[in-house]
Amino acid sequence: MPKKQDTRVWDEITKKIKKIQRGEHVKVGVFGDATKAASHEFGTKTIPKRSFIRFTFEKQEQALAEMTKKVFSKFMDGSLSADQALGLLGEWGAKEVKNTIHKEGYGTWPPLSPGYAMIKPTLGSSKMLVLTGEMINSITYKVGK
Repeated sequence: MPKKQDTRVWDEITKKIKKIQRGEHVKVGVFGDATKAASHEFGTKTIPKRSFIRFTFEKQEQALAEMTKKVFSKFMDGSLSADQALGLLGEWGAKEVKNTIHKEGYGTWPPLSPGYAMIKPTLGSSKMLVLTGEMINSITYKVGK
């Protein structure tokens, strides 16, 4: 009579994969009133596009893939729950988006208009997309289904 195989490990992997398939995900961005953020991310008639969310994930595509691989590995070996894994990816993403703003689009954004560039330092900050800190401080992540 053949020996019955122990399928506990496979069953656990299957259970974890099903959890991912239920649509758990992480979103990084500005939640709530995102009018100001959207104006800069996509541009308006008077504000040039200075993408900080989409640009970050395009620029950091390889780093995101590496981070995802590390986190997924820890999720699969049981050292992280799905929520913890997604939370780590969200924290990483929010930090990288903020870095893009601090580094002013890594030199890719259009300059401030000459008039605004002259008065901006007197308003509190000479950095692009940072005046009061309200927008950059609102960049966060959400884990959900």
